[in-house]
Amino acid sequence: MAENYPEQELTEAQKKAKELYTRYQMGEMSEEEFIKRRNAILHPQEDRGSVQQKEAPGKAKKKSNAGVWIIVLAIFIVGAGVVFAIPSTGFRCLVLGHSKDPGMLISKEATCKEEGQISKYCDICGKMIGTETIPKTNDHHYENGVCTVCGEKDPKSMEVLYRVRTLVELHVRSGPGTNYEVLRNLPYLSVVNVYETKQAGGYTWSRINHDEWIANDGSWLERVY
Repeated sequence: MAENYPEQELTEAQKKAKELYTRYQMGEMSEEEFIKRRNAILHPQEDRGSVQQKEAPGKAKKKSNAGVWIIVLAIFIVGAGVVFAIPSTGFRCLVLGHSKDPGMLISKEATCKEEGQISKYCDICGKMIGTETIPKTNDHHYENGVCTVCGEKDPKSMEVLYRVRTLVELHVRSGPGTNYEVLRNLPYLSVVNVYETKQAGGYTWSRINHDEWIANDGSWLERVY
């Protein structure tokens, strides 16, 4: 958010620096010229040099660059209750840098197929200053057994692979393994649909409903078609 400061709070030098920045924004001078002229206004003593050294006869004087690149435009003395603030947000970010606590904006939502992206922006001047990746989600949208976004097959799909007949009475369990709960028994010579198969614990497990599985050691089931 832009901050407005009453004109009377600025010194004459600060007012001139502000006018100079306005001319810089309008394209009347380069950034290098702007910084040099701004420092000359705000820190004239640095430009002249605090100590004049006498040179030996016949030796050229060395030029001093003291103060040309010194950037001191914001001093906050909280304990003393004195606040010196820069009147322009663009000027402030140019000199002090962007906000240390940037704002966040989701510029691309993550899906089960692609990663998303968060854009970070300076809450002082509004400029984008970085990005952050959002991991893919596991939020699939299944239609007819297939995710419409990434194409992954629905593990709960009820597409029939084939049919089998039981040659013995079998336990129907809540998952593919003997550690799963027994839900009921499937009678001898029952014919059921198989929707999915898995190998576990030395058996071939067949899913015969959403959460119902039966085991086969190779002789407990026969394929009907």
